[in-house]
Amino acid sequence: MANIDVSLLEDKFKEDPLFIEIKSRADIDDELFPESIKNMYPDREYSTKEARGILNKPDSTVRYYINELKDYIQPLRNGRNFRLTVTHIFRLHLVFILIAAGKTVHDLRVNLGLDIQRVEGDQNNRINGNPIKNQKQLIALMQELSRQNQLLMNQSIEYRQLIHNSNLKRDSIIKHTIEIQKKMIEKEKLQNELSEYRQQKRRDLIDQNLIKLLTKSKQPQKKIFGIFPVKNDNDGDIDNEKMLINNLEKDDKEKSLESNIKTLEDDIEKSNKDIIALEESISALNRQLESKDQILESFISYKEIASTTDGTNK
Repeated sequence: MANIDVSLLEDKFKEDPLFIEIKSRADIDDELFPESIKNMYPDREYSTKEARGILNKPDSTVRYYINELKDYIQPLRNGRNFRLTVTHIFRLHLVFILIAAGKTVHDLRVNLGLDIQRVEGDQNNRINGNPIKNQKQLIALMQELSRQNQLLMNQSIEYRQLIHNSNLKRDSIIKHTIEIQKKMIEKEKLQNELSEYRQQKRRDLIDQNLIKLLTKSKQPQKKIFGIFPVKNDNDGDIDNEKMLINNLEKDDKEKSLESNIKTLEDDIEKSNKDIIALEESISALNRQLESKDQILESFISYKEIASTTDGTNK
């Protein structure tokens, strides 16, 4: 079921010059209300990418004709992007019907009262339907085409360089990630080695102290007058040995292992920071690529449309 009331749309456009011209031509008047137009929502705003699906035209072509006939289309703005209502899209639809029927942008602008009618010259003395009045005009046109081609070439070089830089940074992220994984494995091995070394060191010290304690325990206890026991010197040794076991001093091997672990931790932290910086840089490059995409699409659209118009007027 259609969402658009065709009768309301006809009433709204009854004085529109393009609508009137199409209605007056039996060969194209049946193209006014295709299903894609009828199925639009009257209260909704559309992006140019959504409009291309309704109009069955590339996004770059839609944006080209919006820019060329902005005074007629009168699109809404959302920052750098266009927003289009049913009215705007239907105006574009009228434009595309007449362009397909052989009209040029200049013809439409004249019909809409946006341009004055040009004096037609000899058909052989025309480029893209517009008369060339003299040699100076031709030279100026060729210079402009040359300038446009040079701009396109420069934009293409910059575009390729941005892609190259983005790929290099992605490769660098992969390398950093691999290095981090290797260092994490190496760090875990060193931590295990340090833990095992400390446990063995503690066991060795305990064994040594047990031997000492057993040896000293075999000595007879001293007594005063053969009756009162005297405190054994071993008691102090036992306390000192317990403190020594609980507060083992770090030897050179432990210090070396700890230093290596700390170095790996610092390297891993630095690599993670480098990855974050690279990701931010790639995001910035992607934004530049999006901007270049729009510029290149505009150039390509301009050339395609100019070529099509030239072919129509031959």
